[in-house]
Amino acid sequence: MTGVPPPRSFEPPPGSKVKPKKILSPIHHYLSRSRKPFWCAEQPLTRPPRIYVDQKSVFREVAAVTQLRRGDHCMITLNVLRCLSPWVDYLVSLMGSLELFHLYHHFVILDDVAFVDEFGVPRTEQDDIVSIMEYSNTVEGFIEEVRVQAFGAWCSLPRVVLQTLLHKAHCHKVPLADYGDMPHIFRMEEKLTEVDRERIVRDAVNLIDNQISYNILWANCEHTTNLVSGKQQYTSPEVHFFIWSLVRYTLTLLGLATLHVVTLKCYSRYCLHFPLWALVAYYSCTALPVLAQILVQFARMAHTVAASWRKSLISRNDVYHLLVKELCRAIFNGALAVGFLVWAPDMIKIADGRYPVRISIAIVFAYLASDAAFALLAQVVTRILVKTKGHFWLIGGSDHTWEEEQLLKAKAHTELTVRCGARAPFCFFGCLSAAAPPAGGPQRQSGMSARACLSSTLLFFATPRAANFKCLKSPQTSVFSDLHRDERRARPDKKKVPATRALALPLCQKTCSAPLRLVGPALSRKEGRR
Repeated sequence: MTGVPPPRSFEPPPGSKVKPKKILSPIHHYLSRSRKPFWCAEQPLTRPPRIYVDQKSVFREVAAVTQLRRGDHCMITLNVLRCLSPWVDYLVSLMGSLELFHLYHHFVILDDVAFVDEFGVPRTEQDDIVSIMEYSNTVEGFIEEVRVQAFGAWCSLPRVVLQTLLHKAHCHKVPLADYGDMPHIFRMEEKLTEVDRERIVRDAVNLIDNQISYNILWANCEHTTNLVSGKQQYTSPEVHFFIWSLVRYTLTLLGLATLHVVTLKCYSRYCLHFPLWALVAYYSCTALPVLAQILVQFARMAHTVAASWRKSLISRNDVYHLLVKELCRAIFNGALAVGFLVWAPDMIKIADGRYPVRISIAIVFAYLASDAAFALLAQVVTRILVKTKGHFWLIGGSDHTWEEEQLLKAKAHTELTVRCGARAPFCFFGCLSAAAPPAGGPQRQSGMSARACLSSTLLFFATPRAANFKCLKSPQTSVFSDLHRDERRARPDKKKVPATRALALPLCQKTCSAPLRLVGPALSRKEGRR
């Protein structure tokens, strides 16, 4: 079949008599029909966004592989055992989808995915196999490379293993179908133009031809993907997160040693007074770093969500979902993990030294366990909502981004100007004319002052989704009727207008000189009155 990459093999060094083997990748198994990939079926539902480990980026699991386009910065769950077993690959992928694992493998999509063929291979509109750029290797490929480079001699095996470990991955172009056993693909939320996508693909191809030597700490797959993607920064937040996690675990072990060696031994045998300084050292090494991480991550997350909203990377529903979810995570982890770390000394004292190993293990992994428990609970609840209600956020909000809401408000202002003329761009000009006396005549009575009408109008326009409700007077001619009808089709669960928006209707009806009706953002005058 045309376009199928050949099996991978390694060239032996000059003078070697070792015969290299051909390594088959998953795409060869799919095309031979020996097995099928685990690609998810086409789903129109939008998946909820997530916060990356650096709390500075937003990413989202794609609902179907056909949503991927060239230039996309994508990730899958990091799997060091990839291609050993399809079910192991799927299990690792599922753990990442459930937020039980926070380390990812990064790559760049080089082609637009148009469809998935009968073999389960993603293809372009020209029927070519979709490819990606990545730094990768497999266990089978690593073993074969070591065997070939070692000349088949055991004496040179340690040296070759060390060299191969330092440069175990290679930058190359591989089919996207090689990840068919890991169907949960994540994509960074970025606004990319066609020019940006062309530049990303061009830089990725150039990197394949002039690749950087791989190093897990300062030249890994995340470094190179961020370099050519929309971020264009040679950085790896996962390395920073991993280093901080090691520091926190080291501090936890120091605090645990302080608790066992100093506090319990000293208090039970030699000391006449409770060693408060030892407890302070324990809390400073265990509970304080966890609490600081929770607070710092939440603050950075809130800033990232606000910035992403202003950049129109996420919708209002996404904003509400992320803020509520991460706030609940902070409360849950703070109550469970920090609470357990604070009460651990008393628990050891009550246990009278009977379970030191179990309690020590619980102290070390308290935060990890609480975070995993919350992530699993949040994912289960979210998936139930999506399955039953068709959406992951049901209270207020909208599917519009910030730019879309600004466009809706601009359309609302235009419709108001057309319907009310120069009298009432925001309705209160009409209110002022109602309260003002006509030239040379007595003052006209009004049911409400101009100040009250102005307040009610501003109250209406201050509500977040003011541009999404139709004009009841003439829905057949109002652009807001179309907007309302489209949104009701997309969100059938919205049945009532919030009270704060409906409040402006009777107030302005009593005040305006011309009989105006305000429902949503639209003001309509009765037919025949100009």
